[in-house]
Amino acid sequence: MFKYFIIKLFKSIPVFIIGISLVFFIIHLSPGSPVTKYLSPQISTDVQNQIIKNFGLDQPILHRYFKWIRNIFRFDFGYSLNNGIPVKNIIKVALVPTLLLSFCSLFWGLIFGTLIGIVAALKKNTFTDRIITSFMMFLYSTPSFWIGLLLLSAFAIKLHLFPSSQIISIFHNEFTFFQKIGDYISHLTLPVITMSLPISALFYKYTRTSMIDVMKSDYILAAKARGISHGKIIFKYALRNALLPNISILGLIIPVMFSGTVTIEVIFSLPGLGRTLVHAALARDYPVILGGSILAFIAVIISNIIADILYVVVDPRIHKEN
Repeated sequence: MFKYFIIKLFKSIPVFIIGISLVFFIIHLSPGSPVTKYLSPQISTDVQNQIIKNFGLDQPILHRYFKWIRNIFRFDFGYSLNNGIPVKNIIKVALVPTLLLSFCSLFWGLIFGTLIGIVAALKKNTFTDRIITSFMMFLYSTPSFWIGLLLLSAFAIKLHLFPSSQIISIFHNEFTFFQKIGDYISHLTLPVITMSLPISALFYKYTRTSMIDVMKSDYILAAKARGISHGKIIFKYALRNALLPNISILGLIIPVMFSGTVTIEVIFSLPGLGRTLVHAALARDYPVILGGSILAFIAVIISNIIADILYVVVDPRIHKEN
């Protein structure tokens, strides 16, 4: 199995290179320039050319591309054109809030969606099933930014139950350890709820459908005929196979969440990677945009490999077929 996953990892390298290369050329060939804000009619032509040269934008695009690729494999992502800070440092600081938001949202979305999906499948075609399905489809079709604005207006602005922005309080460093944990939780509650509700609706949809199909399987009917308890049939036999579609969704949803955090981080003013990339795009800060794109492609590759590993853990027959 180890050999199989190593092969998949090496097969992902061309996809990674092609993906980041497309991003590089799209950004550099699009209209506009990051040096525009430094130029003005009062500056002489020589000074303007020197500014462009300092940013390395006077070189042919292919020369810039191969230099950039070479630096990437040396883990050198360059410096921000906006403030001169190394891109690695910018991403390192911004990545922590994004990871906290993403994985907390994924965890609660997966747990809530799976449990509700099991309940709806076992109550198929009943009033409970119809109510749950209607509510979850409402969440599935509702834009996350609208949910975020409603929660922000109700619980932060009107009721003052949760902070409306940032990930920590001003006096966070003066808190005790448990107070710091509580501070993080209070700041992340609304963003996590905003992001996890549509995710839970997605997991609910696949869990319910898969659970209904599994409960009709011959081996489930045989287990019932043998007198095995209902709870054991559900959690030991049915649930394991019903979770397979969720694993495939898990491999696809992790990269999507990185793009989804952009909206959430802007609404709640979280200092995460999504908000950082929005500001970089507005300032045409090429190195920061490309650094974030590299991270997104790595997330795609790793999440798909993790999904393959989980597939084999849940159903070892998949490894034998490969």
